Amino acid sequence: MEPIVVYPSRLRQFGPPEGSTFCFVTNSELADRFRVEPDGGYAGYESLTFDEGESFEDLMVNRIPDSAHVFVSTPNAFFQSPPPDRIGPRRKLMAMACNSTPTPMEAVEHFLRVIERTDPNEQQAFAERFFERVEAADRLEMVDEEYGTRLVFDHWSQSPPPGRSASYRFRF
Repeated sequence: MEPIVVYPSRLRQFGPPEGSTFCFVTNSELADRFRVEPDGGYAGYESLTFDEGESFEDLMVNRIPDSAHVFVSTPNAFFQSPPPDRIGPRRKLMAMACNSTPTPMEAVEHFLRVIERTDPNEQQAFAERFFERVEAADRLEMVDEEYGTRLVFDHWSQSPPPGRSASYRFRF
């Protein structure tokens, strides 16, 4: 079986490499199922393992450089992100949520490819437009025309601030 290739340059959520090391973290029994392609202009590339019962903070402090982009995919171990002050100012951490239910490797690869296609700038622009509209609306309406359902969320429940009278409508 061919390994799943991790392309650091496609993980745009990290931003520019800026002299950082790219660190991929997975479970020891899956280490041979992944291969990191050194394509992103990083100062270095490392593959590390993390298993159930181990301390990710210890791994981070002892094995991950201070300036690193860390991508975690541990389908066989629960991962909990350390608090921001433990991550440090020059490490960026992204974890693929895949331990809450059994996750086959095909699904892990699918999620990885979705992350690669996700444009963080488009997401930011969408979020800004969304919250501008929510701020201006007196309620949110979510409509699923296929199933004929409608949800109204009155986010200003007591009374809308002055000047808010329009609904913002989502269609699914």
